[in-house]
Amino acid sequence: MTSSILAKYRPPGYILATCFVSIAGLLNGYDTGSIGAVTEMPQFETTFGHLSPGLRGLTVSIVMLTGVFPSFYAGQLADRFGRLSVISAGAAILTVGCLLQGSASRLPIFILGRALSGVGQGTWMSALAVYITEIAPSARRGMLVSAPQLMSTTGVCVGYFTCYASIRLPSSLAWRATFIIQAILGLVLAVGCYFLPQSPRWLLLNNQRDKAVHAIQRLDFGAAEAEKDLLGPAATAAAEQAMRARKPGPVESLVMIFRKQYRSRTGLALLMLGMIQMSGIDGVLYVRFPSPDTL
Repeated sequence: MTSSILAKYRPPGYILATCFVSIAGLLNGYDTGSIGAVTEMPQFETTFGHLSPGLRGLTVSIVMLTGVFPSFYAGQLADRFGRLSVISAGAAILTVGCLLQGSASRLPIFILGRALSGVGQGTWMSALAVYITEIAPSARRGMLVSAPQLMSTTGVCVGYFTCYASIRLPSSLAWRATFIIQAILGLVLAVGCYFLPQSPRWLLLNNQRDKAVHAIQRLDFGAAEAEKDLLGPAATAAAEQAMRARKPGPVESLVMIFRKQYRSRTGLALLMLGMIQMSGIDGVLYVRFPSPDTL
């Protein structure tokens, strides 16, 4: 009786999978919301000494700097090894980076950890959006693909309040705790990805139709939705055509987004990203976090 009730109210598999992989968005926001607070903590200065403005800026922003580099290869890896494998690999790299940050007693080790965290976040960023897009039914796709961004803004808030609480600890655990939490979440994401269903579209593109059908069942796709988007004649023909097509390399992929048929979308994406930076939100988040004594 109880199991039937739970089954009745259990969300579809594609929603559960989306919520789980959106931990990646939470981790991204958590780092953004906590690092400014961490570098202002007296306990942090006790460990590493007073940082000059330039060194503080490098320490905070190196995550974004190193996060750029995976964009040149992450998409190729996701096409070859699967979306979940790349998300898991990025989470594992981030976990190592957070462990280095949380255990560091010298600033170069701490900065190295932040650099690795940036590589991890950059590795999963594109694969995350593609995975959610490919597992979501068309009617829910727009809503679900925004879940990582919602989790990111939630992570900013959680990061702030974690530091607000931990700053009261007298030891270096005050700032180390934030990275311990990130490492735990990163490990959960890295391991949990192996228990999620693979993208049916990726499986079809790699000529694994039986596994794709099994993944569709685990994702709780409706029969009509699966027939229309994945298993019908039109979808099958498109998958076969994509398999026969030569996959572009990194340079060709970069050039492709500026071709006529994609140029407007690329311009819109660049405009949105530029406006985000012009709003000054990163400056607000990174520059200063008041201690509880000044509130």
